[in-house]
Parts: sequence; C-alpha cells; structure tokens
Amino acid sequence: MKRSTKKWISLFTSLVMMLTIAGTAGTVSAVSKDDPEAAAEPAVTAEQQAGEEIAAPDQDVQEPAAEPEAPAEEATLEAQEGLITLTATLEDTQAVLNWNELDPTYHYAITSQYYDYQTAADPQPAVTVVDESAEFTDETFTVTDLNKVYCNSYTFTVTAYGEDHQAIPDATGTCTVKFKIPEPPEVDGVETMAGYKKVTLKWDAIGEAPEGLDAVFYRIFVNDKLVKKIKVKSAKKSYTYVVDKINKKALQEGKTYKFYVRPVYRKDTPYHTDPSTGGTYELNIGSKTKSVKDGPIRPAYFIAKVKSSGWAYTTYKGHSKAKYYKAGQTIKAYGAMGGRYMIKKGSKTIYFSTDKCKNARAQYDSSEPYTKAEKEAYVNDRKLTSKTSSLFWVNTYTQQANWFKKSGGKWKLVAVYNCSTGKASTPTPTGRHKVWNKLRSRHGIPYWTVFYAYTGFHKKPANTIGRPASGGCVRLELEAARTLYNTKLKGSAVFVY
Repeated sequence: MKRSTKKWISLFTSLVMMLTIAGTAGTVSAVSKDDPEAAAEPAVTAEQQAGEEIAAPDQDVQEPAAEPEAPAEEATLEAQEGLITLTATLEDTQAVLNWNELDPTYHYAITSQYYDYQTAADPQPAVTVVDESAEFTDETFTVTDLNKVYCNSYTFTVTAYGEDHQAIPDATGTCTVKFKIPEPPEVDGVETMAGYKKVTLKWDAIGEAPEGLDAVFYRIFVNDKLVKKIKVKSAKKSYTYVVDKINKKALQEGKTYKFYVRPVYRKDTPYHTDPSTGGTYELNIGSKTKSVKDGPIRPAYFIAKVKSSGWAYTTYKGHSKAKYYKAGQTIKAYGAMGGRYMIKKGSKTIYFSTDKCKNARAQYDSSEPYTKAEKEAYVNDRKLTSKTSSLFWVNTYTQQANWFKKSGGKWKLVAVYNCSTGKASTPTPTGRHKVWNKLRSRHGIPYWTVFYAYTGFHKKPANTIGRPASGGCVRLELEAARTLYNTKLKGSAVFVY
C-alpha cells in the first residue's frame, strides 16, 4: 500500500514538470517572434512557479481580477464643467473680458444683461454680444458702447461650445460690473420760510449737469410725495416755490412737514425710448437735498383733560351747542377767549369752558423764533390792520411780542420782545384786540399797556420770560414794558396767535 502511493506521487510530479517546461518554451517563442528584444528576458523557472498556489484538482480555477479601464476623454470635460473664471475690467464705455482656456477647439458665446437706474431690481432681457461661431485668438474680448449713464450695471456671461456648436454642459462663467455715475452737483442753499398757511421753499440753481446729460427740471417733494416739477432755466440762479397744499389738502398749522428737492436729467439713449418725451428718457439720479423740516406759522397748543362733561359752543359767549365732551376726553385748543378754549372743528372754531378741564399743558417752543422775513410776510399775508402806524403780534408758540410799523404800505418789524404769555389753564385771549388803556401800576406791578379788559403788557413779576406762565397777561422785561408804556399806542392793534 505504501509503495503504490509513492509510485503515483512520483508519476504525477514528473507530469507537472513536463507540462511546465513545454509552456515556458511556447511563451518565449511567441514573444521572441513579435519582439526580438524580449527574447533576452529570462524564462520563468519551475522554482519561481513553485511558489504560486496551485488549485486542487477538485477545485474551480479562479480567473484573475480584471484591471480597471483607463478613463475616457469625456471625464476630463466633466472635471472642467463650470470652471470658466470670467473677469471684466471697465475702461470708460468699454468692458474688457478675460477668461481661462478649457480646450483649444472650443468656441465661446458672450451675452450681456443690464440693469437701468429706474428698475434696478429687475434686469433687462439678456442680449447676445457674440455667438458661438466666433473665433478667438485669445480668451479675451472687449465689449464696446456701454451706456454708463443710463445703466446701473452689466452682467456678462461666457459659455463654451464644442466643434459641433453644442454648449458644453455647465461650462459657463459670469461676472457683473457696476458703473459709478458722475455725481451731479448738490442742490445748495435750500431753506424754508414759514408763512400764513404755507411754507416757501428756496434753493440755488445746481449749475451744469453731468457729462452727457441735460438738466430738465427740479422735483419738489413734501413728506416724500411729489408736489411740483419746476423747469430748469439756464439764466436763473435761484428758485422759489410756495407749498400750501399736498394732494389738494391745505397745510395744517401745528404740523411739521419734510421738504426736499431733487434734480431730474434727460438723456438720449438707444436703450430706452419714451414717446411722451420724444424718444428721450428722464433719469431720477443724483443727490437730493437733505430734508428740511418746517410748517406754517402756528400758535401754542393747549392739551387738557375734560373733568366735567359739557357742551362746546359755536361762540365764546355760549350761543349754540356744537359738540358734547365727556369727562375723561382730551381736548387740543389753539387759544382761549372769555374763559373758553378755542378748538378747531373742521374749518370752524368751537368753544369749551376752561373750568371744565384739568391737567392742562402748553405746547410751545421759544428756542427757534421765526425770522424777520417770516414775521413780516405773515402779518402782511394775513392782511392785519391797525388804526395807528403800530401793530403788535404776540406769538404764543415762540413766546415773542413783535412790534411792526407801517412803511410803504407794508408792515415792517421794528422791535422784538421775549415774553411770557398765559399758562395752559389761563391762556392769553386769542385773536385781534387794540390798546385802550394804560396803568402806571396795578397789583404792585408797573407799566401796564392794556389791550383786552384788564389784560395787557406789563413788567414781569418773576423770571418767567420764554414760557407760558401768566394769568393771561403778556409779561415783559422791565425796559420793554416801560418803552411801550411811554409810547402813544392807544388804538394800536394787538394780535395774539
């Protein structure tokens, strides 16, 4: 049994060696025939082969794993998708575009899209500047004739195309250039003048418009609403406009408004035509003025709570009922007469007893008095009259007594006295009065010039100048009170407002 086993093993080993030698000889022969130099390479020996694993006769022989195939050329294109890096340099009305090369056989198309100054949030439709049939010696192109006045910005897009004129997927590059338009001159010298139910707006002409534009007119805005367009006249050095209404509604006394002016330019442009302007386009560009706040000349206002319900009447003498006020309501009065607050109701005035109110306070501002020009225009626009050459206007809002004298048919301001009018619970009687009496002293206070009952100008009893604090009279500094007392003023008009 042992001898038979050894014999079979010996025969099997000899057979394997014979097959190995035969296979090696065939391999060397085949290589040498195709490549003579390869014949010099040493043959694989039986000892080298012996180290390899040999499958048992009853096992399947496994094929070696296949080598991975080399990547196709298209994989390189995919790696370059979206890798166009586009830059643009502005040179006046030109944009020089540059981008990186993807493939020397590619063609490129260029489109542009612009935003104008009127609709900067919405781009205009894209326009083809160069189509895919164009050939470039370098990856650069200059876009000319850009409209830097009309357009806010341009967005350029470069797209790569293959030799078949088909766009390479995602092989694009985009960049945006924005123009900095020349700033027009600012509107200088803007000022307001408060008046009787109006505000007069003044400003200096802007001078020359930016290059390529023509100044057309100024737009006047009040509380951000356009109220007027004024045509530009080259010879004018300054402009004036009177604002008395907004949307057909009169300006309100006691209300502050915001005013500003904006220059408007016109440009002939191929990018936009407006039939109403003959093929030109108006541009709302440039600096508007800093807003100026002002309002019509006003009196002080008195805010109070109703403590006892009651009626307001059509006159201060209490003739006809006008409105019923309940306890706890708030009233806003612009003056008082005969112990009753004067309250605006539409275009009319109604009167409510001061005794039925509590916690009254005054709204005034003595820190910014009206100018001389404003005061003179106000009394003349109101057509105030007097039986003498003197006229007094006591402004309860600024706490000033203004003295005017007639000259050339107009009232001219000759003196201004800071004063203290009636406090919120006892306002100085509002309206038109006249000087009827003088008293050297009353209640121990000197120099009275009386204009309503026993209400009048006199020396201050305490340091209250510049705020409403009296029982109804108009308190003045000693020198001012003495000057009025020593001047013939009987019959002179006194207007309290």
